[in-house]
Amino acid sequence: MSDGESEAPLSTVRVPALDGVRGIAILSVMLLHFWETPFSRTRQPSVRTIDEGLLKMMQPGWAGVELFFVLSGFLITGILLDAKGGAGYFRAFYVRRILRIFPVYYLFLFLMLYVAPHFEGTEAARAGTMSVDDQWWFWLHGVNIAISFPATNATIPLDTVHLWSLSFEEQFYVVWPLVVLALSREWLAALCCAIFVVTLPFRYLMGVEPLSDVFSTGAPREFTPAHADTLVAGALLAVLVRDAHYRSVVARYTVPVGAVAGGCVFLMFLIRDGLDPRDPWVYTIGFVFLSMFFAALVSFAALSAQKVLGVRLLSVAPLRSLGKYSYGMYIVHIFVGFGLARIAAERGWIRPIAGLHLPVNLIFTASCIAITYGIAWVSWNFFESRILSLKDRFPYTRNARADPREEGADGAKSGI
Repeated sequence: MSDGESEAPLSTVRVPALDGVRGIAILSVMLLHFWETPFSRTRQPSVRTIDEGLLKMMQPGWAGVELFFVLSGFLITGILLDAKGGAGYFRAFYVRRILRIFPVYYLFLFLMLYVAPHFEGTEAARAGTMSVDDQWWFWLHGVNIAISFPATNATIPLDTVHLWSLSFEEQFYVVWPLVVLALSREWLAALCCAIFVVTLPFRYLMGVEPLSDVFSTGAPREFTPAHADTLVAGALLAVLVRDAHYRSVVARYTVPVGAVAGGCVFLMFLIRDGLDPRDPWVYTIGFVFLSMFFAALVSFAALSAQKVLGVRLLSVAPLRSLGKYSYGMYIVHIFVGFGLARIAAERGWIRPIAGLHLPVNLIFTASCIAITYGIAWVSWNFFESRILSLKDRFPYTRNARADPREEGADGAKSGI
């Protein structure tokens, strides 16, 4: 997932609407993981149509992670393109990524692997002490690999399984700077298109024999080479908007492409009676439409004028605030949800009201979001921001000999 940073090192400015996009992504994920959690944990299935309908509406929230991936591809590729050819290209990128991601990630990992198991009732205690072999998947950012290949027999506690998406992005961060440096913009765009095309048949083949015996049912989404289309969709957008001609083309077709792709996703939701990421229709062509829709959303947020109604809605303070703290919120949110559900169950608070789950779900979800936000706010203001101040020692620099024509006529105002 995206780590909450939309840094613009050289020719760009911070765009509030992109923070709002990030806010939508984290809100979607939290609604998925919080809604109905207290009743599922206490094994009380819904019986009312309204509860079942609301649960089905929350189910596509997993796509918030896909939005994070597209946004990461867009922002990271933009950063690398702007810094390409400058002094300290690799050092600046990797050190700044490490400062942004590792401190919170490894602190959470330490607490979950070595502290939480000692507290009775937690998921970590229920899973037991992890073996050294299983822990390495976390320490080396390979959780997505562990859960994509059943042969690993890795034990991944439920309140840490969401870290697969961070492993997914870390693997992208390792490889992509080398790719951007090695290729011209034309070849980089061609590579993005090629990857976008080949991932679909690859995902399809992963669901049929003999590959289905090798990969887990979630691998088409969690194994980086199979789902890199989300990342390259954002990356391609970053390449195109740095050319004046293609930038105008992208701006012209953003809304039509987004409308068509979004309509296809909605139609699939109706036809397939939901949007299950393990449904072969969803993890093949459905992922393609989602990537296109989210790329269009990112493009709309980045390129549209601030006075446009949609941009103003994306820039509202609550969404931007969620986006600002989204990285910390993503890391701790499942732990918060499981913990609060356990406390509520022990006190007998989880029971239908007038036969409906809706009232308890509303209170529980709002409480979890507030607690998660509070933890992330404290982490940011008293821990993360102080570490991030070290990034100033590793600035990006522009290649003085770069051809200005590559930036396009208005490259300095791309607003990415």
